[in-house]
Amino acid sequence: MKNQKIKKMVTVVMTAALVCASALPVFADWETFQMGGSNNGFFGLAGNQAAPLAQGTPAAEPTQLETLGSPFVGVDAETVTAGDIAYTLYNGGTVGNEKGGARMRATNLNTGAKFWDVQIFPADNVEQLATPVIDGSTLYAAINEDTSIFSSDSITGGEIPSQEPESESEENPLKPTTVVVADKFDLPSDLSGIQVATNLKGTTGGSITGQIVLTSTENPEDTYELGSNSYYDGNMIFYNLSGDVVPEGTYKLELQVINTTGAALNLTSADVTVPTWDLVKVDGINTTLPSVTYLTDGPQTYDNTDTYQGYGEPNSPLKIFDGKLYIGISDGDRCYYQYDITKGTFDSTSAVRFVPSEEDNDFYWAGAAQIENGGQSYIVFGSNNRYLYVQSADDFAKTGISVNLTGYVTDAGSVRSSIVVGSGTNEGYIFFTSQGCYLWSAAISSLFDGTAAAGSGNVKSIKLYQDDTASSVSTPAVLPDGQIYVGYRYEDVENYTTLGGLWIGKAEGTALTNTTIIDMKAPVDSSPLVYYGDDINGADYVYFTTNSATGGGYCYSYPGKEEENKPDLIWNIGVSTDPENNASYTLQGMSVDANGTLVFGNDLDQLFVIPNTPAAAAPPAESETSSEAGEEAPQTEAAAE
Repeated sequence: MKNQKIKKMVTVVMTAALVCASALPVFADWETFQMGGSNNGFFGLAGNQAAPLAQGTPAAEPTQLETLGSPFVGVDAETVTAGDIAYTLYNGGTVGNEKGGARMRATNLNTGAKFWDVQIFPADNVEQLATPVIDGSTLYAAINEDTSIFSSDSITGGEIPSQEPESESEENPLKPTTVVVADKFDLPSDLSGIQVATNLKGTTGGSITGQIVLTSTENPEDTYELGSNSYYDGNMIFYNLSGDVVPEGTYKLELQVINTTGAALNLTSADVTVPTWDLVKVDGINTTLPSVTYLTDGPQTYDNTDTYQGYGEPNSPLKIFDGKLYIGISDGDRCYYQYDITKGTFDSTSAVRFVPSEEDNDFYWAGAAQIENGGQSYIVFGSNNRYLYVQSADDFAKTGISVNLTGYVTDAGSVRSSIVVGSGTNEGYIFFTSQGCYLWSAAISSLFDGTAAAGSGNVKSIKLYQDDTASSVSTPAVLPDGQIYVGYRYEDVENYTTLGGLWIGKAEGTALTNTTIIDMKAPVDSSPLVYYGDDINGADYVYFTTNSATGGGYCYSYPGKEEENKPDLIWNIGVSTDPENNASYTLQGMSVDANGTLVFGNDLDQLFVIPNTPAAAAPPAESETSSEAGEEAPQTEAAAE
């Protein structure tokens, strides 16, 4: 959602070690979120090499991305890599003269220089949250945009008098002025992401308040009151903060406004937008002249079916299994798509969708994984309505297996992580998190024998942080030896701040235990990337980012993986020194290339390319060797610059 700073960070956990090659992926291309179909964000090195960037401070200056205007510029999806090139999807801001829009930057990881940077879709100033995926020399990206469904610059009766806030009391609250924006307009799909941009301006953020009111023209008793409002670029935008779904239909649209600016206002213009999505293909990404093809062309229906509509937001990472692309949609379409990329065009012959039977159920950041049973391929993913779904890859649209997580934990919360398929000691299990701040493990066999759906399967969870406000959207990194790294967040209600950290534990099937936490004093929404089990000192090296006004990239070592051992801060980079004016929110996590070069971006339009060579003169950052190791989060010189 474009108005939120609670961005999901996709942190990739890096693993290092001399493990047998059959069990451990050595450095390879990071062509998709969390590497491959298992979403296991860990890797190792071929031969007797040390962990990447495990010593000293990274010698990396950020690259400023090509953006135009504000807000919502910057990087919110994980970078993907192929060969020595990194591909970063980002929001370039306001569209103009081939500038701005949804952009893709190709970066030479040997030099850090731009290979190419192109506008791949003219989406005007909208966050891009779906991690793209690479298939050979072709990249696929799902793009968010706002589409206008009603506009008027001649609203009558829009006079809004100023009121005195001192006169307000519980007995006599201030009464809003109602302005009719449209007597009749069509809502083309079931949608919650409705926004109304106006010409109203005020002196402070609290001087104008109000909400959207929609009344059905067919059934006037059906009324939807949608708060609240916010400022973007000085203009008043009313949006549906509650997230309530308004059904497709024809409505009267009104704004209820309270004006305490000290002067009368006149509302004369309004533009109603809803979220829509498109799928884009970029060919020749390893050349200097990539070509861009729009596989979809705005919201529409093919062949009088509901195969494709195009409403809502495509925020989950794209995955490709056996020539089929998978992407989940929140709001609007509320479905999971399977698209056969071998057929080229996106239509009713190449794309099918699974629509959950539960009302208002959709998919946000819920990346899919591939599992097998009886020689057949299945796709597994979670949902906003606290369900886990298992769909046949051969008959994807047909109703498959569904597991209601509230049958195990009543406050499970939405599943906004990708599904991780275990390996090594956890082969035969899947792992994921839910917004109730739970880490889950489920035996794959229980998904297929019916016990998981019945609430009696081998499905277990553990609370990551004991606080009523705690949640997690982080995809866990589950190592072959059972070690787990995963992020979480919680609210400090008294101080109006959001905090969080990294949870470290162990899994033996569905037996989940906590070892320690790194308290970062900031949300870790990303999915950690881990360098696994270095034989030299027995340590994992964990790379992740924090999603706060002082967000940045961090490297911690975790030696020995025994309870008495504590994580050590090795370095940090990109941390803002001026959080109020220079907030470095870092939603997504790091990715890595075949040589150990790390890549991540942030909301300051910065892209960090960190070669696998530490700065010779820079000392390692000092740290606390305790479970509170992230508490001070000292900045390195490179980060301060």
